[in-house]
Order: sequence, then structure tokens, then C-alpha cells
Amino acid sequence: MRELYEPKPDREILHAYAHVQDPAQVAEFSQDEEHIVSKTERFVNQLLDLGDHLAFLRTTLEMPQAAAEIVGFSRAELQASGWLHYPELSRLGQVAPLAMTEQAFLSRCKSIHELWQRIPNGFLRKLIERAGHARSDVKDLG
Repeated sequence: MRELYEPKPDREILHAYAHVQDPAQVAEFSQDEEHIVSKTERFVNQLLDLGDHLAFLRTTLEMPQAAAEIVGFSRAELQASGWLHYPELSRLGQVAPLAMTEQAFLSRCKSIHELWQRIPNGFLRKLIERAGHARSDVKDLG
């Protein structure tokens, strides 16, 4: 709260002023529409749920592994510190302009793909093999 009353550098004021929108423009946007931070939060929660389910499945197959090791995110750490220790989530949760360049769009897609890639291919192969499939069936996956 104290920070609100501290003086701000001119560059911060000019930066904020450059992004000010007319109230009429703001009124055109739906307040019910999900914003990018909520979408990122929902995506991360789905990844965490996937990690929990895969960890449960591995425990059932007598190959225990923590969900945080599988997906690379700790639910407890996210609840305690938010995205502080996960800068890739902070970048993903930033505003994505509708008029972004193709390169910027592909960069965002790559960031999302890299989050999925945290689940190791070897982990999934072992899980499938342990479920009864032949090693030759899964060697080319991933």
C-alpha cells in the first residue's frame, strides 16, 4: 500500500500513459471474457492435474514418482509463491496482442509446447511398457 504513495520515475509514468485507453474503448470489451492470466492459470492447473494422475498411475504400477518431478511444477510452491519461481509462466500470462506478428505467435506456441515437453518421453515409454505393451511398440513414440 505504501508503494502507491511513493514517487514514480518519469519513464514509468510515460509508459503507463502510453497504454491508457479511452473509457469508450474499454466499454466495448466484455468483462465476462476470460483474460490471458486466467487462461494461463487454467492451463497450469490442467498440467498439475495431469501430473497428479500420472504420478498416481505410476504408483499403482509400483514405479512411484512425485507429480512435481513429472511436470516440472510444484502445486505447493505455486500456491505459496505464485509464478515467482516460474518466469516462463509469467511470460505466457502477459498480454498477447491480437495484431501480433507471425514470429511472436509462433514464439508463444513454442513456449506452450515447451511446458508440455517437461513430461519426459522416457517416463511415458516406461509407463506404457509397464502397462503391457511391447518395447518395440513404443520405441518410436516421441
